[in-house]
Amino acid sequence: MTPSAPTYSLQPTETVSNDCASLSSTASKSMSFTKSPLTKSHTSVRSVSTTLSLSLSISSTHSDSPSSTTSASVSMLSSSVNSSTSPTGSHRTSTWALSVSLSSTTSVQVSTSPTISGTLSESLSSSQLLPPTASDTNSLLNDSLTSSHTTTQTRSTTSTQSISASQLPSSSLLKMRLSQVSAQLSPLTAPLPTTTNNSMTPFTTLGHQSQSGTTSAGLSSATTSDATLPVGALSVDRRTLLYGWDNSGPPMLVLNLTIEAPARSAAGLRVKNITVNGNVPLQHTYPYYGDSWHVVTLAPTQEYGWVAVSLWQPTTIILDVHMTCGADDAATIHITVPAPGFPQSLAVQVKAAALSSQLIALVAGGGSSGAALGRLMATRSMVMCDADVAVGGGVLDFGLAPCSSEDNSNNAARSAVISNVVLVCIVTFIIFICGILLTLANPSPHAVLRSSTVIVLLPSSLLSVFVSILPTTAAGATLLAARIESSQCAGIDAVLILAAIGTVSLPIVALLWLHRYVRRWGWECVDEQSLDPHHSLDVTKRGLLRGVRSIIQFATRRRYKWREALTAKDPLTLMFQHMWVVLLEYRTIWYAAVDGCGLVAVGAFSVVGGLSSSKCRPFTGLVIALLCLQLLLLNVVWPYTTLFEHVCSSATLALTVVSVVGQLVFTLETPGPEWLLMMSAVCNLAIVGVSLVKSVLDASALVMGLGRRIRIATDQRSSDHTRSRAAEGTPPALPIAPFNTASTPSPPPSATIFAENRLADDSFEPQEAEADDVDIATMMASVFSPLSADGAILTAEESAYQVQDLLHFYSRTD
Repeated sequence: MTPSAPTYSLQPTETVSNDCASLSSTASKSMSFTKSPLTKSHTSVRSVSTTLSLSLSISSTHSDSPSSTTSASVSMLSSSVNSSTSPTGSHRTSTWALSVSLSSTTSVQVSTSPTISGTLSESLSSSQLLPPTASDTNSLLNDSLTSSHTTTQTRSTTSTQSISASQLPSSSLLKMRLSQVSAQLSPLTAPLPTTTNNSMTPFTTLGHQSQSGTTSAGLSSATTSDATLPVGALSVDRRTLLYGWDNSGPPMLVLNLTIEAPARSAAGLRVKNITVNGNVPLQHTYPYYGDSWHVVTLAPTQEYGWVAVSLWQPTTIILDVHMTCGADDAATIHITVPAPGFPQSLAVQVKAAALSSQLIALVAGGGSSGAALGRLMATRSMVMCDADVAVGGGVLDFGLAPCSSEDNSNNAARSAVISNVVLVCIVTFIIFICGILLTLANPSPHAVLRSSTVIVLLPSSLLSVFVSILPTTAAGATLLAARIESSQCAGIDAVLILAAIGTVSLPIVALLWLHRYVRRWGWECVDEQSLDPHHSLDVTKRGLLRGVRSIIQFATRRRYKWREALTAKDPLTLMFQHMWVVLLEYRTIWYAAVDGCGLVAVGAFSVVGGLSSSKCRPFTGLVIALLCLQLLLLNVVWPYTTLFEHVCSSATLALTVVSVVGQLVFTLETPGPEWLLMMSAVCNLAIVGVSLVKSVLDASALVMGLGRRIRIATDQRSSDHTRSRAAEGTPPALPIAPFNTASTPSPPPSATIFAENRLADDSFEPQEAEADDVDIATMMASVFSPLSADGAILTAEESAYQVQDLLHFYSRTD
């Protein structure tokens, strides 16, 4: 800056004179200004990031320093004039200065707990001397005065950078082992902040469950962020997760998480985000936190709440709490929350009892026992509305899974179909082998294969096996058909579906064909009670035991029998023996086919209803309607040959209806009362009990029939040996009538069976006069004897010589 030139003024001039001399004075004033340029100082903001999570200190400085200098000088010149001499003068100069300096400085500094600090300063200064801008010279009488003005400009730049860094305590967690760090869920001791003044959002606080076992792996590192610290939570009731405490919907979950580490190393951790089941982010709030504890509230997902599986299926909620140490990921808290399925009352007991009863029914039970247990297994889980649960494997599941690429319920369906087919083959093979062994006991030369099938009554003896597998086979095939488009083994599934269709169709088609055959050849089943009043119920006997015995005899007696089964116009006399198991149990053949169709429909509907929640209730109602229609048909037609079988079938059907109705009502209410499930389970156990009683009675009859067949075969061999000795001229050891197969004509087939049936009725039933002398064991043996019931094993038509030997054997036992 160039100052202005000095200004000189000689006015005013004052003159004083006397006689001797005169005096004049002149005042002068000079002023100069010097202004230095504006000085500013700034400190720039720098950001420093290191792997040790340093905290940055920010310093900002602003300096504004203007200065102004003012100087002034006053000169007084005086001259003395003497009239006698030449003028002479002297001068006096007085100088003074005024300096004004203004300075302004602004400084901003931010620092966070510095533990490592440093200052970097940079200063740049430059000075420049400007040349004189003005020079004035003034001459006086004896002297000269020269004045010059010089301006100096100075520039100064200063840069200061201050860095302050501190290491958070939680950064030491990065080098610790997991065994040194502990995390747990603690009870909530302070109320949560609410968004409303009059109510609190329903929430559930997770409790801590002790975990066993630790690992020595590092908790985290600078390059890996997937190291986790496992924390186990106590299980949460499924109803609470679905409906909350007030049935208003899924509640919030509250985590009161405490992380402990040596030397307060957990201080400084903060929650970054939280995910559920691995990849679903959750909305959360962070109302409270401290050095080592953190309170977090979690809101359920909008799509499915907390769990996406059925109410009855157990599952686990996985919560991952991602925590940071400064700017780095430090730890992931892996919280597992068990969510057990809603308990089904007596579900395990019902399943175990039903499976055991099914195995007994496979061996000795009739078609009605297998049907009742099959309906039970198909409907016991309809309340779960889950197709995967509806397919529980085969009757005797072998765990066969031909598609190894899938590990889901499709394999259970495949195993059910394959196991049922294999089971039918195994049972058929065992029965056939037993028939061959019994046939070989008779050395007479005749067709072994044909006789063996007649002795064991194939194929009608497979009725109970086919009836038992119908629901599970239909359920497995339905599930495979519903998912065949998404299946990885579509070819195998298609083959199994066709095999299942053939398996369930075979017994139904066979029963319909038998019904047509019976009508074509004029077979009929007559009511023996109307023909023989001796078999009516007599309750006049004295004593409780005798009254119970009379009731049991009346209930288990075959009221309807196929007496006119074989006539002269029927060319296929062996058909009666092959189908004798069906004819022994049913007086209305087509009802057996209807019962089989109902079992297939129930098994299929239970799976279709479980494919989606919208189909569950309609198909459950359809199953109830189907069962009610069958119960009505059962009581109108009266298809069974004994009162006991009719009562058992009616009771099991009615109990099944009540069980399914209870399950349906439970699904209609949200949530439903638990006593409905208990009622359903009790009904299922009652079905098992009724079926088990009938199966046990059938098993006892089977055992007695097998023993009787063995005795007949043994006696037959003895008779053959006697006849051979008689032919050689040796007198027989026992007084047995001579037997000649060539000269003795065979009786008509109808007469043979009629005589055998009458013999069974007359020989094994205690008469009125003998009742007092017969104990309960003898009575039970006679009542449930296969002979008394037109035994399913012993009523097959024998050849002519076999019939005569049989009559001769019983004539010797009288």
